[in-house]
Amino acid sequence: MTALAHRLSHLETSGLIRLARVEPDLEYLFRHNLVQQAAYGSLLDADRKRLHLAVGQALEEIFADRLDELAASLARHFKEAGEDQQALAYY
Repeated sequence: MTALAHRLSHLETSGLIRLARVEPDLEYLFRHNLVQQAAYGSLLDADRKRLHLAVGQALEEIFADRLDELAASLARHFKEAGEDQQALAYY
């Protein structure tokens, strides 16, 4: 089991997230919006920006053939990362 799979399994067992779907892409969701808000709010600004940048870059790499479909999400992640030029490319 990969480190990510182990962490996701732990969060699922703890009741914080749930498996939403497996196909066409694996997707987990927070069980409650308040849990998501608390988790997001507890991040330091620098960590939040770093994570948004990492997600944006991962989406670009993994889904290079679906960038138009993911444009809104990519724009948001790059904007939240403080990468306005990259965000602008997806608006």
